[in-house]
Amino acid sequence: MVDDFLIRAFIAGCGLVLAAGPLGCFVVWRKMAYFGDSVAHAALLGVALSLAFSVSPFIGVLIVALVVVTNIDIASKMIDYISARQTKVRNIKCNILDYSAEQYDGVWASRSLIHIPPKDFEKALKQISGCLKPSGMLAMILLLTNSETLVEQTGPNLLANRPEVTSYRVLHSEQSATAALKTTGYSIANKVTVTDRDNEACIYFEALAHNDL
Repeated sequence: MVDDFLIRAFIAGCGLVLAAGPLGCFVVWRKMAYFGDSVAHAALLGVALSLAFSVSPFIGVLIVALVVVTNIDIASKMIDYISARQTKVRNIKCNILDYSAEQYDGVWASRSLIHIPPKDFEKALKQISGCLKPSGMLAMILLLTNSETLVEQTGPNLLANRPEVTSYRVLHSEQSATAALKTTGYSIANKVTVTDRDNEACIYFEALAHNDL
């Protein structure tokens, strides 16, 4: 005779599979795995608060999950706010190595190019140049090294807080970055050595593309 608890557990497991299977596929398909992971871990806080205040765990999980989702949505709304009021600014999510579309007056690459391997760095600069109008401006920040050669670093991703997730970045010397920009048809309009919030040395470039030559 099978225990009633095992029967109920089996039924609950089947229901969980039917609900979580399709939903999990959808989350992965939409590239929202980290989003789902964040909400799931935040739900544990909801359970703890529910037990502390003697309320239904469902209510606690729902409130905490809504707070997390709202905070994520605020960042998205900030981008929408800027895009709505600055008609000349467009937010584009893409792989810069494969990007090809209309041309723009300027591209703000921020720190995204620090993750480009050295062998692909000039290719990325050329791709960005192709996105710019003649004399369009590329603004970017690179991590700085005192070494004459580029330094590749791989380590734990502190934002992910998971040991299996690693972060890759490249440190450039001022000379190597300047040479790469000139090789790919840019002229340096401005460059400033700065320190970021993590007290790491960086160099900020403003470079004009001369893809009309």
